[in-house]
Amino acid sequence: MGFLWLIFMVFLQLTAWVEAFGNQKSSMSYLYAGLHINTTEPVYHMEIDKYLIGRNFLISSTNQLQTANRKETVTLLSDVRFLSGFTQINSTLVAFVECLEHCVKVLHRDTNAVQVLAGRCGVGGYKEGRLGRNQFYYPYGVVLDIKNANRLFISDRDNSALRAVDLITKEVNTVICFPYPNRPFGLRWADQQLLVVIDFHYINHISWLSNGTAISTLFAGLRTGFDDILGSLDVAEFSTIHDIEAIGRRKYLVVDRRNYKLKLIDLSRKEVGPVCLLNEEPCTKSTKFGRVPISLLIIREEIYLGMENNIYKYSSTPVLKRLEFNAIYQAPCSYLQRRSFKNNLLDALNRRKRLIQVVCAHDCVISTYLEPYYTCSDNFLTVFWPTDNLFHLRSHLPMPIQNRVKNLLNLSPTMQSLGIHVPSANPPVVDGIPISRGEYVGLVLTTTCADETKLYDSDKGTCS
Repeated sequence: MGFLWLIFMVFLQLTAWVEAFGNQKSSMSYLYAGLHINTTEPVYHMEIDKYLIGRNFLISSTNQLQTANRKETVTLLSDVRFLSGFTQINSTLVAFVECLEHCVKVLHRDTNAVQVLAGRCGVGGYKEGRLGRNQFYYPYGVVLDIKNANRLFISDRDNSALRAVDLITKEVNTVICFPYPNRPFGLRWADQQLLVVIDFHYINHISWLSNGTAISTLFAGLRTGFDDILGSLDVAEFSTIHDIEAIGRRKYLVVDRRNYKLKLIDLSRKEVGPVCLLNEEPCTKSTKFGRVPISLLIIREEIYLGMENNIYKYSSTPVLKRLEFNAIYQAPCSYLQRRSFKNNLLDALNRRKRLIQVVCAHDCVISTYLEPYYTCSDNFLTVFWPTDNLFHLRSHLPMPIQNRVKNLLNLSPTMQSLGIHVPSANPPVVDGIPISRGEYVGLVLTTTCADETKLYDSDKGTCS
């Protein structure tokens, strides 16, 4: 009897565990990592700048387009009549929507010239056809078709339609119309899916049938709900959806602007869960910001959140790994006490820093705020060039950088010598020492803190 009672109690405990696991809600936790870029206006949209080498952000405000990093901000466009959306067609062309002028324009980054791409500026309407004839009525969002690099999608807000612009012929056609008065706003490719924010409080997914016909289906949110409700997809409500980004397989972060929160859409569990930013445990409801969140950009393990002013950075873990290039040169350590040698060394390291970025292209970003650093022991000078590429602690070195970038740098005579002449030394030129098997350039992942104001304690494995 006692044995049966024990079995019964174990069964009850297992049942409780299963129920607890089954009722566990989707959630996501991030740690505040600090102010990233200081801005003076709301950040409506941001992307990694494809034109400039380095981690510049291309950002839009109410009437400006700017490129910015942690040190400086440069205005590319101003006095735009509500710049409601933009997308980079390639590294030199930026398409942007001038909503109150009813048209779409393109900025040539190399010449700063601006041309009309679609619509009749100053004249709202609904017409298809080529440039000069086609019309929009308060267009809002724009994205490049990831399946056709010669086509843009435009949300034609007050025509309740999704339109397409052919970049070769400049011809406009309608992809799909939404039941009036449902109006499309933001557009976003997320996890290979085209998502459309409708009336700011629900999201539709656009897909295409085999015959090319586009269909629109509800993705998340309620057509009649404007509240702040978590739970299954058929009951969850948003107030003002302003941005959405894929965060993982079938998971999406959403900026619920008027509720001052981020939320997590988990399609695998078919529910909307909270996003916590203050280490709340357990994470049961989203952290409410003190200022209005607007736009979102996700880069590997970090999210960048555009607010009513400033861009802030958050990390999913307090400790990350930073990609760094390194090289070893033969030089007397005593020379580092000479000012002239240190000045020449700094110039040499910065020249090689620029070379590494050119070779790296878009595979890595040499840090714009962390300078090259070095150590010297037994007359061997070890130099490090930090990047802004951060990875999870369990990550390995990226294969494109190992295979392509590292090989090209190892073939460069510039990296095999610092080019500094020291007549009294032997040899008189500061030459490189092969790290292994003739390789002069190495790659390392160094442990660092997501919060750049803190230092990593290797003994404790913590940031403080």
